[in-house]
Amino acid sequence: MTQTQERQTVALENLDRGIAANQNYLLSSQYPEGYWWVELQSNVTITAEMVLLHTIWGTGGSRPLKKVENYLRHHQREHGGWELFFGDGGDLSTTVEAYMAMRLLGVDPKDSALVKAKHFIIDRGDQPDPNFYQNAPGSDWMLPLARVTLHSSRHHGAARTIPSNHLRNVQLGTG
Repeated sequence: MTQTQERQTVALENLDRGIAANQNYLLSSQYPEGYWWVELQSNVTITAEMVLLHTIWGTGGSRPLKKVENYLRHHQREHGGWELFFGDGGDLSTTVEAYMAMRLLGVDPKDSALVKAKHFIIDRGDQPDPNFYQNAPGSDWMLPLARVTLHSSRHHGAARTIPSNHLRNVQLGTG
């Protein structure tokens, strides 16, 4: 047996042990009725999208959205971005969504959190991001919206609109 074959055999044995350990863990945490009950964790994208939806539906006034702003601030990383998963170094798409949500919540673009986020986005804006919504069917409105949101301080008093072919010409207001 060659050294490469030996390594492959050891790697497969480790893989088999890892799979068995994970199966045992999952089966041990399963309820007798056949389901699992565990804490669900997410990144800030779900929260940011909820802000966008409440803005579109006009239902944000009846929700405690100030708590959302606090949540987003808490999860912003030192580099100015937000992460898609723990320790990823910051994700462009996730950061654009969180930035947009904070703007929709009324956070001033000069706020230190948004200034840091803006720098994060601009610094990484030329990098292709396979997770970004431009690749998702029906979601190509996100990037232009993010650009408008980022540069809204240049257009005081101008109405910002999501393209009508995607979201029926929803006005997002100014500021």
